[in-house]
Parts: sequence; C-alpha cells; structure tokens
Amino acid sequence: GDLLIGVSNNKEITGMNFEMEKFFKKGGNYQDNLMLHVKNVLKDKIGAEFYPLIDAKLVSVDRDFVLWINCKASDKAVYVGDDFYGHRSDRLGVRDAGGEGL
Repeated sequence: GDLLIGVSNNKEITGMNFEMEKFFKKGGNYQDNLMLHVKNVLKDKIGAEFYPLIDAKLVSVDRDFVLWINCKASDKAVYVGDDFYGHRSDRLGVRDAGGEGL
C-alpha cells in the first residue's frame, strides 16, 4: 500500500517543507537528512528482513515536498513491537491478530 505524508485527508497538499527545514536542516541538505532518518527508523522498527519491501522517496509537488512510502506485500506477518500490521487500514494488537510478537 501507499502512505503519503504531506497530504491531508481531504487530499490537499500540505507538504513537508516546514518540518524538513525545522528538524532536518542540521549539516546541510535537509532532504537527504530526512530520507536518512526515515531509512533508519524503518530498518529499526520493522527490521532489515522487511526493509527491502519498502520504497520511500520525496516527491516535489508545486514547490512542496511529499514523502511517498510504498509497502509491498510480505509473505510473512510483520510485527512492529507487539503490534501486527496486515491487510487492514488500522493497527491490530497481538491478541487481535491472533499471533505472537517477534
């Protein structure tokens, strides 16, 4: 599935420029700093095994940046801590998903 960060629920482009400049400006290129942070968080939270299933990129839309994260399907259940993420739009607890955490 796709996750767009910087797009409101009513499909308005709000962008991420403010957040990138405020939180990721240190050391120069805030776009690169944001993407490095996203990569590190994803690897830490879902693990290196599932990281290849995720593609994250910044997309420029009318001088604003939107973070587009695409998640490919996994043939295994994916857990983030005690939470299971599957083919639903919401998060399930381990008991709700009927499984054991990793």
